[in-house]
Formats: sequence, structure tokens, C-alpha cells
Amino acid sequence: MGRDKTGACAVHGSLKIKLSILKERGILKKGAVMGGSYSWTSGASIKVIGYWKQDKKFVELLYTQTREGKKKSFEYKVSIVGVKSNLGKGELLYFVCPVSGKRCRTLFLAYGSETFKARSAYQNRIYYNSQWQSKYDYWLTRYWDYKEKVEAFREKPKKTHYQGKPTRTMQRLEEMEKRLDYYRERKEDIFYRRSANWGTYLF
Repeated sequence: MGRDKTGACAVHGSLKIKLSILKERGILKKGAVMGGSYSWTSGASIKVIGYWKQDKKFVELLYTQTREGKKKSFEYKVSIVGVKSNLGKGELLYFVCPVSGKRCRTLFLAYGSETFKARSAYQNRIYYNSQWQSKYDYWLTRYWDYKEKVEAFREKPKKTHYQGKPTRTMQRLEEMEKRLDYYRERKEDIFYRRSANWGTYLF
């Protein structure tokens, strides 16, 4: 049985802002003040201004919420700090949660909150889908997630070898393919045992 998710929020179902996406879209760019929109598949969107000059870094969030027919506007800044990478190259960026003050890479808007904040700042837990899935559903989800990753990786042309040796990109693809095979075997094994209990075995 999967976890009872009545009233609970999931990571995939909540609005979230990822630092990596802000950088990828050019909204947060070193040495510049940039602006853009951050949208979700649900159709919701907000305006984000990214400020990164010298040692001062933050994003400004501007959006509205409608509750009981009334619109309320929000405009506030979320600080960003840089931490030196363990590899000694550059720095890793983190949001500073405007509520808890803790560092995080993703901000969430869930459980009726008016403010984007760290997952750990919520009194109620924001679940990962895997935490309320049955065992079979978990492996099935992992299988499809990795299948999509592998297919998307293959669609973009990449250099596979350099001086006769596999590139790091190729090594990453091979690792993902191994994980894909592993999840395929797990889901098929569980499905086989479940089907055996039902007296049938279908492909």
C-alpha cells in the first residue's frame, strides 16, 4: 500500500523555484542585474529579478495570489550566498530561506503559504512521490524517470570520446543506462511476483 496522501503536498505538485533553473535561463547571471519570468506547467508564473554584482547576490520575487476572490501582491527579496566548492573550483550558490534562514537550493510554495521558503521551513512535510507510492509504483516511476533522462540525453549531440577515451559525458550516459537497466529489472521482478500471486503473468 502506498502512503495516504490526503491533504499532503508533494514535491512535484508544489510550486518551486530552483537556483539551477534561474542560472540556466540567464535570470541570475554573474556581474549583472537580470529579469525574467518563472513559470510552471500549471500555468502559474511569477516575475523574478536576479541581482549578482560583486559580493551582493539576491533575487526579488514579484507575484500575486487570489484568495476568496481577493488579489494580494507580494514583492520581497531572497538573499543568495556562495560557498566554496569542495573541488576547489568556483562556488556553490544557495538561497537563504526568508523564513528559517537556512540555506537551500530550492524554494517551495505549498500548504497555502504566501511566501516561497525552504522545504524544511514547512511545519507539514512536503513528500517526494516515492514516499507515498507502493513498492511497485516506486520502481515503475524510477524506471520511467531514468528512461526520459536517457532519451533526452541521447537527443542532444555530444562528444563521446576524446583521445580514444570515453568523455565524462559518455560515462554519465553509461551510468544512467545502468540505473535504467536496474530499475527495469526491479519493476519486472516485483510485477512477476505480484502477478504470480494473482495466478497470471502478463507482459
